[in-house]
Amino acid sequence: MEKLIHEMSAKYEDYLSDESRLKGMAESISFPKTLEEIKWIVDEMNKKKETITIQGGKTGICGGCVPNSGHILNLKNFNRILEVEEKDGEYFLNLEAGVTLGDLKEFLRKNFSSKYLNGKNKQYVFPIEPTEKNATLGGIISTNAKGIFSEYYGEIKDYLEEVVFLTAKGDILTINKNDDIKKFSKYLNFYQQDLEIYSKLFKGIESSNLLDIIIGSEGIYGIIISLKIRIVEKISKQWGLLFNMDCISQLYFINNIKKMEHKKLGIVSLEYFDENSLKLLKSVKEINEKLQELPDFQCENKSLTYLEIHRETDEEVEETASQIMELAFEAGCEEEFMWALSEDEGLEKFRNLRHFLPELINMKLDKVNNGEFIIHKLSSDMYFKNKDMLQTINFYKSICNEKKLEYYIFGHALGTHLHINILSKNQKEFEEGKLIFENWVENSKLTVNNIFHEHGIGKIKVNQLNKVLSNNELEKLKSLKFAFDENYLLNVGNKF
Repeated sequence: MEKLIHEMSAKYEDYLSDESRLKGMAESISFPKTLEEIKWIVDEMNKKKETITIQGGKTGICGGCVPNSGHILNLKNFNRILEVEEKDGEYFLNLEAGVTLGDLKEFLRKNFSSKYLNGKNKQYVFPIEPTEKNATLGGIISTNAKGIFSEYYGEIKDYLEEVVFLTAKGDILTINKNDDIKKFSKYLNFYQQDLEIYSKLFKGIESSNLLDIIIGSEGIYGIIISLKIRIVEKISKQWGLLFNMDCISQLYFINNIKKMEHKKLGIVSLEYFDENSLKLLKSVKEINEKLQELPDFQCENKSLTYLEIHRETDEEVEETASQIMELAFEAGCEEEFMWALSEDEGLEKFRNLRHFLPELINMKLDKVNNGEFIIHKLSSDMYFKNKDMLQTINFYKSICNEKKLEYYIFGHALGTHLHINILSKNQKEFEEGKLIFENWVENSKLTVNNIFHEHGIGKIKVNQLNKVLSNNELEKLKSLKFAFDENYLLNVGNKF
């Protein structure tokens, strides 16, 4: 077992950072493949009083899996699909926490129907879509990642049936979605009041369910070992539409789309890209094969909306699409700047837009850093729900334009959950940008669960959390951490 733990060296340099470009430090790293190996490593670190940072796919953008010191427990090799269950016509998968979203999709696409449906002409999917195929299921739970379909299909909690959870003390808890936390009182020294405060702050609900505490907890309470998820039958007809028009007309168009009965009409996503985002995509289109597959959109004073429709028949798709096209014409969009693709025609090309953009921003950030990891990602995650799009964009743009900062605004328009990325070109702009984000958070008048909606807090947004929590609330949060992890070993530095 001793061979499981490797001393840190240049060989493992990539494991000291994630997609946020925050750089950390550690003394050792491991890549366990079994529960027994994980338990042994946790026991060893307990004996040494060494902190443990849990890693999955390292796709986070808040530094949650970036180590401050101690040991890195990387679960990328703990990635088996264990079992398929069927109950009352529904299907459930048992997975190890290191299974990636991409591997799960591949399994459902290639293996599930032929092995488990007795030749029935059906497809099943897991509809949580954070747009990052390398994200692990354990990581999706830990950050409460939502993605582009959440306004229609819901969140991870809507599909999570059970989690097997390892505490810092080495206790294994099997937690069902219906279990009250009192069931685990012999393992956890918690106070009901602390639990209620946590639920209200971070979930916007009052809950005594332990799964509600684990979802979005960023590894500070324990290690997700495995999980059981519910999968659903795929809606057979899926189409993507792109609309490229001037910025004000686009916002008028989006606000009209949001007034529609999007669930009834099968509008599952509505993604917005501002002018700066389009210019960045266009700047590399000639040298990127996948971007070359996209239509030739305009950039100057223009923006782009990507909309996806999921319905059961072609006639239903046409019904929804015709209503949307009518709104686009009304907003002033010209027909030559409207595009549609079915799944059979390569719908993934359109979806890739949402994945490419953050990658391009990171590439620009890497050039600024020149390999030094001095400046990390600055991005927002605030969910304004039904707020007017123009108000939200102006909320972000005004100070950036005043300070002459480079920025990109894109994201989920159905719920007015837009992300702004500020790209700092030097240390001065970086420090200025951090203060701007803290001021935005402080003045947003949003609840905590809507300020940090799907990316987590990690280590990067701790100061932002401090702006919106009272000292008493922070102490209650630390008290709940102590109930799970009295020696403060797991994911130290996340949240506080």
